[in-house]
Amino acid sequence: MEFWWLGIFGLLIIIIVLILLRIRRNRDKLNLLEPTLLKSELSLQDFVEQSRLDDWKIIIPPPNKNISLERAENRISQIKYKLEKNGVQFSNDNTEESPILKEIFLECPPTLLNSDGRLNDLLNEPIENFSNACGQMARLFWQIKRPEFSLAERVVDALVIFNKLKEPKDKFSEHPLVVKIEELSSHYFDDGKFPWVVIIETELHEEFEKVLLDNSDWLGISVAIGKPRKIKKHGSCKSGVGLEGLVGGSIRSQNVEFSVTCSHVLSDTCQSKIFDWNPSIDEYAPDAALLNPRNPCFALGSKMMPCLTTSDSDVDAAIKNRSLMHKRNPACNGRKGFIRNRATCFSIDGTLHRFPHLEIFPDITGVETLLPIPKQPFSKSGNSGAWIFGDNTENWYGMVMGGDEYFLSTFAVEAGPLMDYFKLFSQNHNFGGVFTPYIFEK
Repeated sequence: MEFWWLGIFGLLIIIIVLILLRIRRNRDKLNLLEPTLLKSELSLQDFVEQSRLDDWKIIIPPPNKNISLERAENRISQIKYKLEKNGVQFSNDNTEESPILKEIFLECPPTLLNSDGRLNDLLNEPIENFSNACGQMARLFWQIKRPEFSLAERVVDALVIFNKLKEPKDKFSEHPLVVKIEELSSHYFDDGKFPWVVIIETELHEEFEKVLLDNSDWLGISVAIGKPRKIKKHGSCKSGVGLEGLVGGSIRSQNVEFSVTCSHVLSDTCQSKIFDWNPSIDEYAPDAALLNPRNPCFALGSKMMPCLTTSDSDVDAAIKNRSLMHKRNPACNGRKGFIRNRATCFSIDGTLHRFPHLEIFPDITGVETLLPIPKQPFSKSGNSGAWIFGDNTENWYGMVMGGDEYFLSTFAVEAGPLMDYFKLFSQNHNFGGVFTPYIFEK
């Protein structure tokens, strides 16, 4: 009996080990790629060979920065040429009205250029739907701003064309796909490397790997492939069949005001919607809807105030500094999070969403990290449509659309491209000038 304390000591050791394993599991879940970079003293070759977490692996190492910038400039030049050829005058300041490109822009990887006759039709396919055309224009404006954006979109183009040419049946309807872009710390690479990686989460490893490796020089950016995830929409009307959702805020011009939420939270019989865009129909449009602000289902509240739409540099700073984010809506919980990266496309329910999004993870710190209990994501079912703001700021970053609760991730439509989309769409309507976003007062 005098050795009873040995049993207590052994129990404490077991508890400590379990806590350490829980901390490691949480770190791996949230940091996804960065732990795979191992030690900074590794050579680039060692890094490529050893960079794995679960089933992650780098298939294309970071190229020389000058090569990447040259490839990006080549893509941007092709975009501008396509716009000008179709009578669309491009300007770095896209605030002025201009014609909308009504033809699909896709770049074909060199190894697929000799494909059958479907390729020419695919590369010159007209866009009949005005909403679709506006969505593509907003995405073109977004990617032209930065070389890493344009190269990430080049990777997506390669996957889309490969998918359409090689298999009559749409593989994205059967196999989940997420494509993201993330900056890697420069000390992991030799000087002069382009420190951005495109992350592809898919089951189609071998098929995609081959087409990407065969065109690695043309792509001009590092590529990693990892395990797939299944994203679900986070939230419909009280009328008809639908999901629970929220109005995050409103947009106002001289003549009109609209409440803003996600399209997928609205039922077919919704009496409040004025405009809505469903990516399963409007392939390039955001999952968004404009409602009558005096609708019976989604109350805005009596006190609203103007807010600021964040720029690309604002988002960059938030990612770099791991700035805390929160959902500004009385119906949301106070869970805070941080922006991990940008998503250029992902599939939900067989539909490929090609519109800029942000990926957000919950801020798990302190005692919560130690407790062996399920961790809560930044957003959950019913949060679709909630607007995301920097903590203690009036800077609007995006609108919750969906997520993967197993991986604790949230996907939000990026605010800047979304406002560009509203502006482009308004050209066919007399809305009375530029929109200003409004949000609930605290």
